[in-house]
Amino acid sequence: MFTAVLKAIAVVGLIIALFWRSPNYEALLSFLVCVAALVVVGQAIQLKNYVWIAVFLAVCALFNPVFPVTMSSNVTANIVCAGLFASSLLLLKTLPRMSVASITDRTPGSESL
Repeated sequence: MFTAVLKAIAVVGLIIALFWRSPNYEALLSFLVCVAALVVVGQAIQLKNYVWIAVFLAVCALFNPVFPVTMSSNVTANIVCAGLFASSLLLLKTLPRMSVASITDRTPGSESL
């Protein structure tokens, strides 16, 4: 749930950045997209999906707030990254965690010691 919300916020932020250009919010957007990309990398590591790991590490490097990459046109990068986050919302699904059976539960057909 947290990952899906963070991905959706990154998509919305990237789309808003297409229409509302303000240098005051560039650092905030870069930080948000970088954190969201790292969360997707963690999700892709859990799913052992190496293509998504490489793609979102590149997104994280592109939107790195510490060492920003200067681009001639941020519009293309924003559109591509918003598409990547939107497709990751649809294609990357975290596997549910299985509950651990308790040692005190009685299983049917077992005998007590």
